[in-house]
Amino acid sequence: MPNFDKVHNRFRLNGNRYNREDLKEVAYSFIKEGLHFEKIIGDLFGVFLDRPECMPNEWQDKVTAAGKDKNEKARVVCDYIAGMTDRYAKVEHARLFDLRGE
Repeated sequence: MPNFDKVHNRFRLNGNRYNREDLKEVAYSFIKEGLHFEKIIGDLFGVFLDRPECMPNEWQDKVTAAGKDKNEKARVVCDYIAGMTDRYAKVEHARLFDLRGE
């Protein structure tokens, strides 16, 4: 994410106007972060669909209740991921994919 304090300070020094470079910096950072989250969400979806035991018990039960209906299982996984905050999604992704063993 961009350093918003730095951008905001330049904004105040510029007579409360953002310059083009500041706006580019902010826009680029949101695009970059969005692409990063697309990967995180895709990775989480794949793991939870293939291995629902990685999800909390109540969500595992919902996947089990979906039976063999793949669309219903996918919906349950989507619902679980949709309820995550950005921070929690990052933590879960690190827990499942971080190979450093920390």
